[in-house]
Amino acid sequence: MLELILGYRQQLLDWFIAGDPAREVLKDSCQNLMSMCQHVRSLFDESVAEFKKSNPTEMETSM
Repeated sequence: MLELILGYRQQLLDWFIAGDPAREVLKDSCQNLMSMCQHVRSLFDESVAEFKKSNPTEMETSM
């Protein structure tokens, strides 16, 4: 996670040095964050589905 944060920090510095407007930098960063969140959510959903498939009785008894 730290590598990811440092990567974004470097990307922001590169954008500012290039002279991109702050609005564009913020917009790009938000789009990147949204993509990352969607990816994490899809991995989570896949893991939950896999767990439910391999442990059907555990899920039924816990409810």
